[in-house]
Amino acid sequence: MTVFWILAAGLIALALGLLLPVLVRPRPNRPSANDASQANLAILRSQLVQLDAEHASGALDAAQHRSARADIERRVLDEEAVAEAPRVAGAARKTALWTGLSVPVFALVVYGFLGNFDALSPRPLAAGP
Repeated sequence: MTVFWILAAGLIALALGLLLPVLVRPRPNRPSANDASQANLAILRSQLVQLDAEHASGALDAAQHRSARADIERRVLDEEAVAEAPRVAGAARKTALWTGLSVPVFALVVYGFLGNFDALSPRPLAAGP
């Protein structure tokens, strides 16, 4: 019976050894929504400068200039309204801790309902006729 419990503990340790490092590993740095928003705002600023230059050169009349400028200004307001969702720093560690505790408990509970404890006790084989 002791061999079974040692093997069961080893399998649980193996499962946790595969799960927990993935949850605890630091995530690679990805560009945040704020960085992308700043890049988009820089593009929109350059479009405004280009639009003003086209109006000054006479390529656009006043009505076209106002319409295009209003469109770009609306896009700037849309970009500024985008807010980045706050990141929860400790969520992965809490998940790892919860998983590390719940997997063994769940395994023991399932074995308590479905397992056969009598099968763990060695019995002498009955002699045949």
